Amino acid sequence: MAFGISAGAYAAIVAAAGLGVSVAAGEQAGKRARQGRRDQQAAQQAAKSDALSERRRAAQQQKQANRSGPDISELLAAAQGGGPNNLLSGLGGVDAGSLNLGQQSLLGAGL
Repeated sequence: MAFGISAGAYAAIVAAAGLGVSVAAGEQAGKRARQGRRDQQAAQQAAKSDALSERRRAAQQQKQANRSGPDISELLAAAQGGGPNNLLSGLGGVDAGSLNLGQQSLLGAGL
């Protein structure tokens, strides 16, 4: 063989070099895995912190909503026709005299 090294010695050197490369690659993979676990733990902690903050904010908003009561003046104004209304017939309902029950209508004879 080259440089006066026997085939067995050459194979041992190549195997040792391969082992060294494998060990180095294993160390690098271990470092990346540890860093990945640290990053994952940090992300989980941040998510927990964000969730806790959101729960506290929602609870505070709920307390604020429970503290404030209905606007009585707005309700009274709407009941007297002073405000916009989203009901189809209004708060007073439908006038019974305007109903054509049992009378002739444009749709046909009443029964």
